Amino acid sequence: ELGPFNTLEMMEWQRIMRHRNSLRKLTDIHGRPIYSDEQMLTYLKQFERDFAKAPQTVLDASEGGLPKEHTTQVTLADALAEHATRPLPPLPQPTTGFDDGRLAATATVLKARIAEISELRRLSQSTIPLLHRMIEHQRDANRMDKLFDKLSRKKRRVDELSQAFELVNNLNAIGVFKRARSDRKIDNADMDQFERQRRRLERDIENIDWIAQACDEMLTIMRDALQGVERCRKSNDSAGRVRQSAGTLKTLQPSS
Repeated sequence: ELGPFNTLEMMEWQRIMRHRNSLRKLTDIHGRPIYSDEQMLTYLKQFERDFAKAPQTVLDASEGGLPKEHTTQVTLADALAEHATRPLPPLPQPTTGFDDGRLAATATVLKARIAEISELRRLSQSTIPLLHRMIEHQRDANRMDKLFDKLSRKKRRVDELSQAFELVNNLNAIGVFKRARSDRKIDNADMDQFERQRRRLERDIENIDWIAQACDEMLTIMRDALQGVERCRKSNDSAGRVRQSAGTLKTLQPSS
C-alpha cells in the first residue's frame, strides 16, 4: 500500500481520524496534551501489568508518550551510559553458501509435488469427457451407474493427492469463486432433479477445467523453483571445489 502518495505517516493519520470519535485527551510524560484511543490504552494497561510482575527494573527510555506505571523514566543516552558498559560480543557471521542437505531435501519435495500435480492435471483432463458423457446419458440409469463408478475411482485418487490439490486450489482463486457462484445459482433455482443434476455436471466441467489450468500454472512455478534450487546446488559445488583447490595450493606452498 505504500507509495509516494501514501506514506506510513499518512496511514497513521488516517487511522487516527477513523478513531477520532473515541480519542481521549491525556497528558504525556512532558506534561503536554496528547490523544490516545482505546486500543493503545489497552496495550498500555497490558504492559503495565507485565512491568508490575517483572523482577527486573524497567526503564522507560522512549522519551515520549504516556507515563507508564512500574517504570523509571530516563533518557536513552543516560540508560546507555549507565547500563551499556560491557563490550558487545561479536555477531555470528552467516555462512555464505547454502545448506546442501536442505537444498537436496527441497529438490526432492519439489520433484514429488511436480509428479503429483502432473497426475492431478491428467486426472482432471480425463474427467471432463466423462462428465460430458454423463450429461449425454443422463436418463440412462445403467450407463450412469457405470460412469459414476469411474468418476468415483478418479475422485478417490484425487483425495490421495490432497497436498497437491490444496496447493492448486489455493492458486485457483477464480475457479473457486466460479464454483461457489454456480452452487448458489443451482441451490436457489426451481428445477426438477434431472435439470439440477445437469447443472451440477456443467458446473463440475467448468470447475475441473479451471483446476487443470491451475495445474499448468503451478507446474510452471514448481519447475522454475526446482531450476533455482538446482542452480544453488551447482553454485555450492563450484564454491566447494574452489575452496578445496585453494586449500590444496596453500599446503603445496614452500615454507619460508
